[in-house]
This record gives sequence, C-alpha cells and structure tokens, in this order.
Amino acid sequence: MEFIFHTRLDDLNVCLAMVRASAGRKRASVFSLLAILACLAFLAVRAYDAVCNAQAFFEEETVNVFLLLLLFVIIRWGDLRRGRFAGLVAKKMYKEADRGRAQDVRFTEDEIYIMEPYIEKHMRYGALTRLTDSGGCYVLFTAPSVGFPLDKKSVSGGELAGFERLLQEKTGLTLERVGP
Repeated sequence: MEFIFHTRLDDLNVCLAMVRASAGRKRASVFSLLAILACLAFLAVRAYDAVCNAQAFFEEETVNVFLLLLLFVIIRWGDLRRGRFAGLVAKKMYKEADRGRAQDVRFTEDEIYIMEPYIEKHMRYGALTRLTDSGGCYVLFTAPSVGFPLDKKSVSGGELAGFERLLQEKTGLTLERVGP
C-alpha cells in the first residue's frame, strides 16, 4: 500500500499545525509558570519585610518592576494556554514562507520519499521519533524540533485510518493528538 501527500508549505493552517505540534510550547508554558512563582515569592518576601518594618510596599521601585513583570508573564502564560501565541508564531512562519513552495511525501512499504523543488530525500521509518496529529495535518518528527507536515486533505492512495495504522506499525510509536 502506498500513500502520497502533497502539502503546501506556504499554507497558514500547515504553519499553525507545525507550531502546535512542536515541543517548545509546553516548555515555554512551564517556564512562564516558574517565572510567575518566582515573582510571587519575591513579592511575598518584600510584603513581609514592609509589614515588619512598617514601610510602604509600593514605594520601592523593585516591587513595582516585579508587579509589572508578574502581570506581563501572567498575560503571556494565558496566551500560551489558549493557543494565541501559537497563532502569532504561525503567522510569522506564514509570512516568511516561500510562496508556492510545496512538498510531496510518498510512503511505501519500506521507505518514505520526500520531494521538494531541487531536493529529494528518502528515509526509513525508524528515523521518525514522534508522530503527531494536529487537526488538519500530521506532523512527523525526526528530531525534537525537526519535523515535516502532511496536509490530511491532500492524501491519495488510501484512507487516513490506514495511513495511521501503517505509521504506527512501521515505527512502533503512538500517534499523539495535539492542538484544538
């Protein structure tokens, strides 16, 4: 059985799928949460100090800076959790993409063939390290931050369920569902 995908790399939905599937979003969310906790700890120590020494809490410049930093990080963390940050990054990728650039990916029984203008590569299924389903696209990773998208609408050669079974059988990996 053979599956072929034709994916336009200048499609906004493809860019959004790539961003959602990347591992960086989770790491950035954890970093934001740690920054929030650090700001809160600093402000708690300063508030305790101000109460013990009968000083004004908001007159100290560092307290105001940390309050603003806390507000900024909370807003950014909320954007990450709601996926707005992914949308911004995807729009930036979309603007920078070469117009009309596309790739064809053919999955045979033994290998994967990736064809772009001026580039042809082939790889074994064992090179894949992570399989994700990000809404309208699959994103297959060969390294933590190196992946290639497959537009589900462009599949030929069979049904998507059969393709998912083939990938999971050949790689031994489980297909992760990411994104909304």
